[in-house]
Amino acid sequence: MNASFFKSSFSVHRLVGFYRVVISAASFVPEFVAALFFVQAREANKRADTINEQLVRSERISQATELALSADEETRNRLTGVIIEQLLNLTAKGQEISMANSPQQLSA
Repeated sequence: MNASFFKSSFSVHRLVGFYRVVISAASFVPEFVAALFFVQAREANKRADTINEQLVRSERISQATELALSADEETRNRLTGVIIEQLLNLTAKGQEISMANSPQQLSA
């Protein structure tokens, strides 16, 4: 065996090694891009969930307001107080609004 065979064999091994590195890098890129898309999709889902919760809450408030407006004056005042408590999250904090101090009762 002559020396030129080993030289050409060595360069072929280098070339094969280079191709393996390129192929490994090429297989990494789609995985990386897929991971980025997954993270972005998860964040978009969180934002969509937040928006959906806000829309549902707004719809419930609208329905409660319509119901309160259709009731007689005493019930409407009481329901309005409950709606305000819910909007301000006062019932969760134990700070209920007293309807006894409503403007109509103060003027009487």
